[in-house]
Amino acid sequence: MKKLFTSKVLRAVLAGVITFGLSFATFVGVKAGQNPEFNTNANDYPLIRVAKVPAGTSDYKASLTAEKDDVVAVMLYYHNDVIDSTAKNTSLKVDLPISESTSHVLSASLWADNANKVTGSATVSTDKKSTVEYVSGSTKWYPNANQNPNQAGIVSADGIIAKGLNIHDICGCWQYAGFVSFKVKINEVKIPEKPKKPEKPNEPQKPEVKVIQIQKVEGVTSLPKTGSPLATIALLSAVLAGLVVTGYFYLTSKKTLVSNK
Repeated sequence: MKKLFTSKVLRAVLAGVITFGLSFATFVGVKAGQNPEFNTNANDYPLIRVAKVPAGTSDYKASLTAEKDDVVAVMLYYHNDVIDSTAKNTSLKVDLPISESTSHVLSASLWADNANKVTGSATVSTDKKSTVEYVSGSTKWYPNANQNPNQAGIVSADGIIAKGLNIHDICGCWQYAGFVSFKVKINEVKIPEKPKKPEKPNEPQKPEVKVIQIQKVEGVTSLPKTGSPLATIALLSAVLAGLVVTGYFYLTSKKTLVSNK
């Protein structure tokens, strides 16, 4: 009789413990008996946040304003809030903007083989046009960190901004929540100066040429008194060379140039 009573009491106690455990799990924000789900609890951090380096845990926000050459830390958070479930092949990925802009939206994704994808974004603004560049070798993984990443992050591959970073299977509950962080650098876009137009070289001035009228005059048999024949020839050479000459020349019947001066 005592054994039967003890057995009933034990079963009742166990049932109460199980009921309390499920109720407590629901109270603290973990679900039971379902497929894994990421970051659905009211106490979860956003999927992605940003902060200027150096950054403390409380410095991470959904957006910030940066200047050229600033280094910005990007923090990703994951939490499978379904107790007794396992998210298979959990991965995280961030798409960095590639265009020149004053507002850069960093888009993050979190998923597993048996869990729906979760997305989020953070914004980095600058006063001048800039680009965002991933800092090589900066990715670290903080597994089983609950809600506070420690300083012993695991250095991970640089695939977080390419195909994504696989952090393996993630069990459901707070103690398996964790973080992945990396850094980006803000590069200012320098506007190239407009090239100055080359000055045109001074063009050589063309000699001024005046038209010289040559008329044929019949009946002239002698040259007027204009000087020696050598002077006439020199004058004609000057005309042909493009020099300015005034006056008229007459061609005699013997094809001799004479001046009308």
